[in-house]
Amino acid sequence: MADKSNLLNVLLVAAIDFGTTFSGYAFSCLNDEKKDVPIYLNKNWGQNLGFQSYKAPTSVLLGPNREFVAFGFEAVERYAVLTENEKDKSHYFFENFKMKLHASHGEIKKDIPLTATNGMTLPALEVFAHALKFLSNHLRNAVKVSSGLVTKAENIRWVITVPAIWNDAAKHFMREAAYKAGIVSRNYKNHLLVALEPEAASLFCRQLPVSHFRGNTSCPTSLQMDPQDRYMVVDCGGGTVDVTVHEIRDDGSVRELHRPTGGPWGGTNVDSNFNDLLDRIFGQEFIKHYRNKYPQENVQLMAEFEMRKRSATDANVHLNYGFVSFLKNTSPQNIADIVSSANVEGVRFSSGVLRMSKEVVQSLFQPVLAQIVSHIQSLLANPKLSNIKTIFLVGGFSDSPLLVKAITDAVSSSEVRVLVPEEASLAVIKGAVLFGRNPDAIQERVSPRTYGVRSTTEFKEGVHPLEKKVVAHGLTLCTDIFNKLLEVDDVVVLNESKSMEFRAMRDNQEGATVYLFCTSEKNPSFTTDDGMDICGRVHVDMPDTCGGKERAIEIKFTFGKTEIDVQAEDLTSHSRAFTTIDFLHS
Repeated sequence: MADKSNLLNVLLVAAIDFGTTFSGYAFSCLNDEKKDVPIYLNKNWGQNLGFQSYKAPTSVLLGPNREFVAFGFEAVERYAVLTENEKDKSHYFFENFKMKLHASHGEIKKDIPLTATNGMTLPALEVFAHALKFLSNHLRNAVKVSSGLVTKAENIRWVITVPAIWNDAAKHFMREAAYKAGIVSRNYKNHLLVALEPEAASLFCRQLPVSHFRGNTSCPTSLQMDPQDRYMVVDCGGGTVDVTVHEIRDDGSVRELHRPTGGPWGGTNVDSNFNDLLDRIFGQEFIKHYRNKYPQENVQLMAEFEMRKRSATDANVHLNYGFVSFLKNTSPQNIADIVSSANVEGVRFSSGVLRMSKEVVQSLFQPVLAQIVSHIQSLLANPKLSNIKTIFLVGGFSDSPLLVKAITDAVSSSEVRVLVPEEASLAVIKGAVLFGRNPDAIQERVSPRTYGVRSTTEFKEGVHPLEKKVVAHGLTLCTDIFNKLLEVDDVVVLNESKSMEFRAMRDNQEGATVYLFCTSEKNPSFTTDDGMDICGRVHVDMPDTCGGKERAIEIKFTFGKTEIDVQAEDLTSHSRAFTTIDFLHS
C-alpha cells in the first residue's frame, strides 16, 4: 500500500515533547516567504491554577470507567480534591509513567500494564494514548486560535520525541500510542516522525547565537562550527540522560560518531534522594501516610524543592500546614526536636522551614552526578571520539548549576567548552520542530545493535553443531543461522537498505512472517545465542498463489532513520507486497 503522505503538502509541523516529569508542544506554520519561520509554544499551562509554564506535568487522571478527566496541572489538582481525606479511590491517576518503557527495555508487550496510585492497573498503551490525544487536541486548538489555520490531518507533520537510548520496541510503542490517540492514521504513517531527543536538541543549539548560551563561551558572535567539527549533546531530562556525539559534514548536515548512550540518571533521582532524606528524618511510615492524606500538599512540597534544587547554595523548603499538623497528631515531639534527633548533619528546622546546608544539597546530587560525569569521561577517552570541541547541556536537569559545574570541572583539563542554552528545558521541543522541517538533517547514524534474520544452510559435519541439524524436503540443513544485515557500531547512511529474498514454502501459501533478530554482539552465529532478541516481526502478504513454490519475495529493511522501516516486493509480479513490521511482543 502506497503511503499517501508523500502525495500531499505539509502546512504545519507539530511537535510533542513527551517527558518523564513534564510535557509540552510546539508548532510552526510553514511559509516559504519567510526565512526564519517562528516556533510557537503554549506558555500558559496551569494558568487556571495560578501557574504559567511552557510545560505541564506528565500526569493523567481517568475516571472510574477509564474515561479521560484531566491532564497536567489540572489532573494533579483534581486528583488532590478527589482524594482529600481518602474520599475517592475509584479514579486512576498516573504520573512519571514514561519510565516504564525504559524499565521494561528488555521486552515491551502490547498489553504492558501501568499501575495507578490507587493500586489498580490499566494497559500502558491506553494511558499514553489519552495523554497524546489531549496534547494533540490542545495543539490543534492553539493553531486555530493563534493563526486561524484549520489544517487537514494529511497536511500536518507530527513529531514525537523519545530518548535516543530507547530500543526499537519502545519507539514503536510511542507510534502505536499515537495511532490509538488518532494523531495520524496508519495510511499516513510518514506524517509521524519519531525524533531522538538529543538529536533534536542539537539542531536547536547549532542555530543559536553564542549570546543565547550560558557557560564558557569562547567566541564573540557565533559558535563557529565548521565542517569536521565535533560536538557532544548531553540531554539531561527528568528520567534519563541521553548522550550523542556528532560531526558536521561538508554540506552542513550531521553524521553521528557513536551510537546513543546514557542511562536512568535524570533529575528525578535527586527528588528520590530528597524523599529518602525525609524518610530518614521523619520516618518512612509517616511520610507514606502524609503523601496519601495530603497528595496536593506533597506536590507543592516537591515543586518547591524542584525550584530550590536549581541553586548551588543552601536550600530552604517550607513544610506546609498539612505536614506540620499531621506530624503533631502522630508524634509527641515538636518538629524541631524530631529533625534534631535524626542526627542529619546540615539539616535543621526553624520558622516552618526545613533548612538544608549546601553540603546536604550536594549530597543529594552526588550519586547521579558521579554517574553522568563518569559516562561523559569514558566517551571523551574513546580514541574514535577525539577532538570534541563542545558539549551542549540541554534538558530541564541542565538548569542545575551543580550539574553544570560537575561536568565543566570534569572536562576542565581539555579544551572542551560546556555550553547551556538559556532555554535548556525547551531545546528538545524546539529542536523537534526543526527536525520536522528537515528530517534529513542527520545524514549518518551508528547502528545501536547487530540486526539479522534467521536462515538455513547446508549442514556441514564438524562445522555446525549437531543440535542444529534438521532434514527437510530431502535436504540436510543447519537451522537457526543468524544472517547478519547490520553490525553494531556500523555507520549507516540515511535510508540505507539491506535486502533479503525468500521463496514460498507451499503452493498455496498466502503470507509469511520473517523475524528480525538483534543483539549487542558483533558476530553471532545463531539466532539462539545468548543475548539474542526477537526485536521485530515482519509480515508479508502473498495473495497471488499462481506461481506456487516458485514465487519469490524480496524484503528490504531501511536503516539510518530514527526507526527501522520495511518494504517488500513480489519478484514474480514486480508489485509491492503489503508489509508490516511489529516490534512489540504479543
